[in-house]
Order: sequence, then structure tokens, then C-alpha cells
Amino acid sequence: MSELSKVDELMHEDDVLLKWPGRFACDELAIARKKQEIGWFLLRKGPHYTEPQIVAYLNSKLKAPCQKYQPKPIDLERPIQLKSDLKSRVNGWEGKRGKAPITDTGMTKSPVASAEKALAQLL
Repeated sequence: MSELSKVDELMHEDDVLLKWPGRFACDELAIARKKQEIGWFLLRKGPHYTEPQIVAYLNSKLKAPCQKYQPKPIDLERPIQLKSDLKSRVNGWEGKRGKAPITDTGMTKSPVASAEKALAQLL
């Protein structure tokens, strides 16, 4: 925990939120205190912080960029693979699919023929 050198360095939690608006959620410092992620002074008028304590808390929230991920370079000479090509590799289907027995209307051939006959009889 950081030691206090001047009493003037102490800031009430409300003053911290006013000094740096938009940096903290409304209850972020209270949650950080409960999780013991930030040092603070317990005074009769509530929690107080010093600027080094706030900076140390913010530094603990620093996230470094991922070093493992390196995007693959794009090979412009290689043709683009379609999604259908990728799907066939995943499920193992390499051959062409045969013609589906369903027509554009969503009916099989026999109901289409009977519908055509019924329509011809009405006309």
C-alpha cells in the first residue's frame, strides 16, 4: 500500500469521479475496494485515494495485445475458395450432388403432373 506524504493528496471517492469524469463506472472503485484491487484510506467521511493509488489501479487493468496471433499474409496468386468448397472439405463430400427430385415450386414431379391435369380440366 502506498504511504501518504501530504494530507492534501487525499481525494474522496466522489472527488476522484469528478476529477476524471468518464474514466470509471459509477461503482467501479467500490467494487475494486471489495475485491482488494485498489489501495485506499478508510476515513470517517468515506473512502479516500491518492493519485498514485488510482494510477496503480489503472495500470492493473492494462491489457497487452495478443502476441500469438499473427494474421496470415494474403496470397493474391491463389484463387479464392468458395464457401461450398470449404463445406465439402469439412464434411468429406467431394463429389457433385445429383439433381434434387423437387421442382422450383417445392413439389415432387407426381403432384406437379396431377396439378397440371386438374388445371387443364378447369380451363
